[in-house]
Amino acid sequence: KELVAHDGYLSSCRFISPKRLITASGDSTCILWDINRVSMINTYTDHSGDVMNVDVSPTDSNTFLSCSVDMTSKLWDIRAKRSVMTFFGHESDINVVK
Repeated sequence: KELVAHDGYLSSCRFISPKRLITASGDSTCILWDINRVSMINTYTDHSGDVMNVDVSPTDSNTFLSCSVDMTSKLWDIRAKRSVMTFFGHESDINVVK
């Protein structure tokens, strides 16, 4: 089975739990997936450029970080369904978050 929804290349993916996966794409979005149902739970659209990487908090599986060629990194809360904080200051693309 395939998880199909992104309009761009897949740049990163991380498991949030055994049943949930977060993906990042060149279409400027991140998507939270339900693996068992093979369906989207939510799409996160606050970036204005390709999302290059995502990483899940080791202490709170409801939060994850993303980074983008829009020169920002964002903290997301899957319960809020939006970014809860944006980190500015880079002068070029951000390729990795940890």
